[in-house]
Amino acid sequence: MFRPKFYAILGEHHRGAFDFGYVYRSRFPRETSGFLYYKPSTTSVLLDGQIRFRVTKSSGTFNEGSDLLKPDGSVWKLGISRVLGHKRHVALADLLLKENPSLKTIPPQTILAHLHRIVRTLNPQHITASDFHDISGILAPSYNFERSDSSSEHSYIVYESAKKKPLPFPPKTRGFLYHLPPSEGMAEGQIRFRLTDDFNPSSFVGGRDLTFSTGLPWHIPLHLLHDSMKSGILCFLSEETTLPTEDDANFDTQLLRKRTSNPMITEFGQLFSLDFSKTTYVLWVKIGRHRFEDVRISNPLISYENLHSPYDGVALCCFEPSPRSKGRKRGKAVLRLVKIIKPFTRKEHVKRSSTPMATEKEAAEPPEEGQLFMFQGRERAYFLRGSLSEASGSVTRS
Repeated sequence: MFRPKFYAILGEHHRGAFDFGYVYRSRFPRETSGFLYYKPSTTSVLLDGQIRFRVTKSSGTFNEGSDLLKPDGSVWKLGISRVLGHKRHVALADLLLKENPSLKTIPPQTILAHLHRIVRTLNPQHITASDFHDISGILAPSYNFERSDSSSEHSYIVYESAKKKPLPFPPKTRGFLYHLPPSEGMAEGQIRFRLTDDFNPSSFVGGRDLTFSTGLPWHIPLHLLHDSMKSGILCFLSEETTLPTEDDANFDTQLLRKRTSNPMITEFGQLFSLDFSKTTYVLWVKIGRHRFEDVRISNPLISYENLHSPYDGVALCCFEPSPRSKGRKRGKAVLRLVKIIKPFTRKEHVKRSSTPMATEKEAAEPPEEGQLFMFQGRERAYFLRGSLSEASGSVTRS
C-alpha cells in the first residue's frame, strides 16, 4: 500500500481517520504487519518523541519484534511535531494527547517552529529554545527564517559530498544554526552549526561546532549566501548585522563560488585538511590585505621521480615560516602535520624498492603528529609568493 488508512478510536461512538506513507513514491514493504506505537522522548525535549511501527505477528511478541526500517536502513518514524502540527494527522494527534497529557503543555508556536524549522535569530546572544533543531540524517534540511515584519525567508543547507554524491547530516546533528562574525584568522563571517545537548540556550556555550568529515568546522562562507538556495539566510542576516556587498572595496570577486571543506588561509598556523591519496591540492591563500589566490601544492609524501601517491590517509596540517627563508623576498613555507584524522595506510599496489638508489627516490614516510614533513633529511618547502608572510607576518597560531 502507498498510504494505508487507520482509524483512531477516540470514544465509544467517535473515531477519526488518518493516513501516512512509507517513503517518497514507495509502497510499504510486504509483510509490514504489526503495531503503531508511541516512543517517548529520551531527552528533555518532548517533541523528540516519535511514532514508530513495530513489525511483529502478535501483541504477545511485541518486545521480540523490530521497528520498521526505511530503504537506507534508518528507522521509519513520524515526528511528534509533524503529528501535532499537520491537519492530515488530527485524529492521531487527538489519540496521542489523550494518552499522553504531558504533550498538551507544548506551546503551539513551539510545535510550529519545530515542524517548519523556524529560526528567529542567528545571533548566539539572542537564541531561544525554538531555534533549536534536529537535522540528523537529512540530505538538505530546509529552514524558515522569520523576519521582524513576520514575513519569512526560506533556505536549504547541505552537509558535504563524497564522489559528487551528497551526504546527509551526521547522526546527533542537534543544536543551533548561528552566525560567526569575522575575526583574526578569518577572511569573512560564516554560518555554522553548534551541537548542544538540549534546547536550552545556555547549552550553546558548552557545545561544539559541527565538523566536516575532515575534522574542520562545517561552515557556509558569507560570500556564498548569494546562491539561490541560501539567499534567504542572507536576507534574514542582513537585518541582524551589516554585511559586505560585491561593491565593497574589500570584497574579492575572485573568491571561489563553490564551498570547499578547507578554509581560506589567512595566516601561518591556520589548519587545513589534506587527503594523501591525492597528488596535488588547490588552496585559497591570502594575498595582501583583501585579495585571495588559488595556490596549487603537491602531496608532501610523493617523490620527485614518481608522481603517484603511495599512501591513503587524511590529516590536518598548517604552513609555518621556513627557517631557511630569512632575509629572502620569496619566503618559503614548511608544512607541519597537526592531527591525523584518517590513519595512513600504504597502498597495496605500491611496493618498496630493494636497492639503495631506488629507495632514495621513493616517497617520504608520514611524520608523527606535531612533526614537519621531510624529504631526504630536509624540510619540504613551498613557495607561497611571499603573500602569506605579508598577510600574517611571522605569527603562528597555536
